[in-house]
Amino acid sequence: MNIKLIALLFGLYLLGINSVFSQTSNLGSLTVLPNTTISILDELSNSGNLQNDGMMHVHDNIINNGIFDETQSTGKLLMVGTEEQSISGISEVNLYNLEVYNTSALEINLTNRLNIKNQAEFIEGIIAVNPINGLIMFESNSEVFSMSNASHVRGLQYKTGEFGFTFPCGDDGFYQPLEISAPNIQNDQFRCQYIHQNSAAIYPHVFNGIIEQINDTEYWTVNRVTSEDSKIFIGLSVQAGVTPSIIMNNLNATHVVRWDDEIDEWIDEGGSYDASTGMIYTVAEENVFGVFTLAVVDAEFANEEIVVYNYITPNGNGLNDIVLFGGLENFPENNVSIVNRWGETVFKIDGYDNVTNVFSGYANRGITNTNETLPDGTYYYVIEYKKLGKTKKKIGFIQLLSK
Repeated sequence: MNIKLIALLFGLYLLGINSVFSQTSNLGSLTVLPNTTISILDELSNSGNLQNDGMMHVHDNIINNGIFDETQSTGKLLMVGTEEQSISGISEVNLYNLEVYNTSALEINLTNRLNIKNQAEFIEGIIAVNPINGLIMFESNSEVFSMSNASHVRGLQYKTGEFGFTFPCGDDGFYQPLEISAPNIQNDQFRCQYIHQNSAAIYPHVFNGIIEQINDTEYWTVNRVTSEDSKIFIGLSVQAGVTPSIIMNNLNATHVVRWDDEIDEWIDEGGSYDASTGMIYTVAEENVFGVFTLAVVDAEFANEEIVVYNYITPNGNGLNDIVLFGGLENFPENNVSIVNRWGETVFKIDGYDNVTNVFSGYANRGITNTNETLPDGTYYYVIEYKKLGKTKKKIGFIQLLSK
């Protein structure tokens, strides 16, 4: 221990830290300065004002009944236990950065509110959110890293803000994330949970249309907490050894399905498998959230009769000036929507025919000025069309580059 750190700890002791019966207690005002590292080997109890802007290694439980805050981005809390740990108390814990590195086989029990402002890295250890009095909130600019079966969040978790996010959710020792695209409301808030159970016990596997077999191992819940309306993309993960083999063997014939409370059955929400992320994506319409899982659909309807050329350069040179949905002209009962990264529909048309009724980079809704092409970037398409009297949905990505 260097002289500066010894002096710091001595100063903190004078401010009210004492260690009794294997507990380190802060009764006054404690500040951990930037570029300073401290380790607390026994239980940390805070009833005063604790400001951590340095590196705080906690090897035991945290009980917070006072102010626990990180006011600078240099602040980082490391849960580095070798036994079961908990975060409890009556006052929330506010962190810029969190690192989970608990090497025991036991969980970190969260029975308090934990707010993450910047980054959370999950190296080893699972945070278990108590369903009655626990809450973990990932705030607007927060990001998560390094999740695995060995390290994630089990239980209900929240995300607020206008950025896309991957919920680090898992259950029963399996990490099965759910991804949402960026909502278009700054204070939009969503909550998510992954449940490693057969959904049929609560949501019977009743369905019609093109659904053939529903995932009988797992499901997710995702809900918008705020009242604002916007579409978002939802991605459900697949993982060998967790996701049923019938789905893993038929990824191109797998869609996202949603439980509909009004008709008490599962409905098809379409889906597009992205091998680069290991997820199957769909669009969640305004105020249409709830319980989601994956299902294999009728192979006849899963055939790729629609081929999407998803690169568009609307510069008038005659090359890639429109988005071509090859084969869609064979299904005149169709509608196409183009959605931006904030979930806003910028283009919508019925009877897309690849000739006159087409998307050429201009918006026809959502914004008033349609005299200029939309900004460069990634957009999403949603195609719905009739085949043999049934509705099929296809979802994917478009890259727009105006030059």
